Amino acid sequence: INELLKGPQNKDNAKLLSSDTGVLSVETTDGTCYVNFKQDFINKNTASADINRLTIYSIVNSLTERGNISNVQFLIDGKKTDRFGNMNISELFYRNENL
Repeated sequence: INELLKGPQNKDNAKLLSSDTGVLSVETTDGTCYVNFKQDFINKNTASADINRLTIYSIVNSLTERGNISNVQFLIDGKKTDRFGNMNISELFYRNENL
């Protein structure tokens, strides 16, 4: 998560997460990684539908690179939240090789 917050090393690539987005915790239990952001994750990072999807899957695909994580649950201030722009982020997310 910290590397995604730093942004890409190649300046030709798009930065998807605001570097001052608050992360409360990242914990893994039984293959599920719980990423708990502050409310500002939604306020600072919501964009177009395509960018929202890329943002979510940049997190999911990065975390599921690790062998012990099979899916990701997003939390906002410790709670499941329905909306990140046009996306419902209350469900578990699995790796998407197409993105």
